[in-house]
Amino acid sequence: MILHILFLHFLGSSNSTGLKEHIDKVEFHQEFTNKDFLFVVLVSFLVLGIISKDPIIFIDPENINEANSMKAPVHIQPEWYFLFAYAILRSVPSKLGGVVSLLLSVSVVFILPLKSLSICRRKFSPVGKIKYGVFIASFLILTLIGRKPVEDPYFLVGKVSSFIYFISILV
Repeated sequence: MILHILFLHFLGSSNSTGLKEHIDKVEFHQEFTNKDFLFVVLVSFLVLGIISKDPIIFIDPENINEANSMKAPVHIQPEWYFLFAYAILRSVPSKLGGVVSLLLSVSVVFILPLKSLSICRRKFSPVGKIKYGVFIASFLILTLIGRKPVEDPYFLVGKVSSFIYFISILV
């Protein structure tokens, strides 16, 4: 973020209208600094208010129970940002296949930006938009399925969504 602000300060910015004149540009410091500062203050007060009212609202209720080294909790689940990978892991019946699919699903975070560099050079086609929407939908479905127990409808939806997740990346 600091590098971005430095580049804006030294190189300037473009405007969305495409005009080259500096007459239509707005000063960065006074206009945007005040807006950003106000936003940071409002979000800070909102978070402090939520935490003051209910301090354990963002904590899993399972964390309140006393730890027992002889018994694992019934439903162990990762944090929300790994739920999609956990759902993919559970949808593969083979242990080795599950671990490989888990590693592949997490490695997408590193592969997708490289793939999108070639896409950004040309215009976003309607087919590309549909593929992107399918990928995001399968990601969200997998995230929701990751919290559910391993039962019949969730297990089948997880398998289908995992297949769609990987096919939307490969195609």
